[in-house]
Amino acid sequence: MRTLKRILVGTDLSPISEAPLRSAAHLARRYQVPIYLVAVVSPPPVYRRALAPLQGMSATVEEMTANARARLETLARSSLLAGLRVEVDARTGAPFSELIDAARACQASLIAVGTRKRHGLEERLLGSTAERVIRNSPVPVLVTPVELSAEPSCLVAPVDFSSAARSAAEEAIALARRWIARLIFLHVIEPIAQTYLWPLDPGAVEIFPAEPADLGRDWEEFLAPLPLDGVRWEHRTLKGDPSTLVHDTARDEGADLLVIGTHGRSGLAHVLLGSVAERIVRTTVKPVLTVRPDTDQLALPPAG
Repeated sequence: MRTLKRILVGTDLSPISEAPLRSAAHLARRYQVPIYLVAVVSPPPVYRRALAPLQGMSATVEEMTANARARLETLARSSLLAGLRVEVDARTGAPFSELIDAARACQASLIAVGTRKRHGLEERLLGSTAERVIRNSPVPVLVTPVELSAEPSCLVAPVDFSSAARSAAEEAIALARRWIARLIFLHVIEPIAQTYLWPLDPGAVEIFPAEPADLGRDWEEFLAPLPLDGVRWEHRTLKGDPSTLVHDTARDEGADLLVIGTHGRSGLAHVLLGSVAERIVRTTVKPVLTVRPDTDQLALPPAG
């Protein structure tokens, strides 16, 4: 496991980017690592270039990139990042690929991005950019609809007993140990069908493939290899809608962070708990750390 060495923060220089920046600042101060601040200017599509003269869009891509760099340099000197080592980079191109390239170039061990609300759902920074970053990132990705606590005390790790879930569980254990935080492993049994008892009962009856008591062996096999010594942890099995119950558990337990494993080859279309994790990442009101089984994992150095 690779030690946290540098945090890349993707920003569009809007207020939405404040949560990932503050979250990264907390981690950078606690673990004395630098921040690499990146903004990406996307050249407008052809139709927008054609309409530019009519809309007064006179700034060139080069001018917009230079302006973005100047704003990044001002942000790097702000009180928010006071006392931290901060590098800035303004790039031109497709945002998700430029963020991935920047992470590789600066050897970042964590990428932090924020969220924006659109059509009533939480969407990722720069629209679908964050989803593509998660799918392709060589390192874990921290998605922050809200600021990550400077002193996290509780983590929730959804589990489906897969290799992706194991990688995320190892990451969650490492974080819980470093933060002296409580860790909750959560598996949700999703209904496989619904039946309707007409005409006596118009309500749906959910049919589940198993009961919580049936999964004792699955939990034993999943937990046995994990390095849980010195960590306060528990595991739970619930029945119902996974994304709803993950959110409810995180809210009720006051969780500071969700740690979710993703299947890198298929991306967010087939992440932990299937399409449920896509809804979790899109709609969560808690920070989420996504971990692919084939990425370098974090190993936060001890504070001090």
